Amino acid sequence: MGTNIFHKTMAGTALAIVFSLVVRGQHYPDYPSLSKYSHWSVMLGGSLYSPATLNLTEGTYVFKNKPLTSGNIGIEYDFFVDRKWSVVTGVHATWEPAVNMEIFVKREDYSTNHESIDIVFPFKQNATYSLSIPLLGRYNWQLNERVFLSFYGGGRMRFLPSGIISSGYLVRFEELNESREVFAMRLETPEQVYSGGLIAGSGVSYDLDKFLLKCNVLYVMNFQNTVEGEYLFDNVYETPRSRGEYALSGNHLSLQFLISFKQNEK
Repeated sequence: MGTNIFHKTMAGTALAIVFSLVVRGQHYPDYPSLSKYSHWSVMLGGSLYSPATLNLTEGTYVFKNKPLTSGNIGIEYDFFVDRKWSVVTGVHATWEPAVNMEIFVKREDYSTNHESIDIVFPFKQNATYSLSIPLLGRYNWQLNERVFLSFYGGGRMRFLPSGIISSGYLVRFEELNESREVFAMRLETPEQVYSGGLIAGSGVSYDLDKFLLKCNVLYVMNFQNTVEGEYLFDNVYETPRSRGEYALSGNHLSLQFLISFKQNEK
């Protein structure tokens, strides 16, 4: 219910802003040098995600969280390229990360041989792709003849397919002449495939005459986690079973590069 209200409010606000900008003299650009560029941009970017939240509910075994990164591509449309104030929207595709951790198993938990060593292994897995539609207000401030500073604020709607991620790790027990699964994890993306979020940030644009190059740094805060689930350490010699909860918000800092080309001369 709250998410639907947010979507309606965001859409209504954007339409009001667009209408007010049209009314404010659309034939008089604030920055005539930008009038030659297309409203469309192509985008390529990368993101650094906030660490997952871990909640140990049983036992003592835990794992080390490592940074999660991802890439995204997309297209954007700037309603008023040559104005101080504008509205920006588009479509972004992102490969959503789910897990990036380092797990260890103590030597006494899988072998009685004193020459054995602790096992350390990386564990990394992606969730799925997502599609998002941003809706941002943009303020452009000219620094010099070719450089512009921009500030962004708004929200987005994300489509994230629902699904299950199930993985484990086997360790060879020489004394028993068998392999055991000592670590298992089961995660799920939300059943509700559509969710909202907030976006804020800034960027710099360079007028290179043949094209407009933009570099933006944006922070994205989701209203719904990307994945949630449980992990389990078991089937070892000494340490009791360990269990915990895992949740990844999907909040991230995004670095984006965009290019707008000249419009065809009429």
